[in-house]
Amino acid sequence: MLGQIRIAEYGLKDVMRKSIMFVLLLLAAALPIVAQTAPLDPRAEIEAFNRRFEDATRRMDNAAVVALRPVF
Repeated sequence: MLGQIRIAEYGLKDVMRKSIMFVLLLLAAALPIVAQTAPLDPRAEIEAFNRRFEDATRRMDNAAVVALRPVF
């Protein structure tokens, strides 16, 4: 009954527009999560990180070491 009152009060077009906007916002929020994929070869990614880390520590470049933090 409450749903019928809201539809009568706001009109069907307003309720549909708000519902569509809500669904679109949910999809827009979920898109970056879905777009993230696992690396094709995790071992290669780890080895590349280790090479960059070793290089930065050999040069004693603290800024480069801090920049290596993982991006989630």
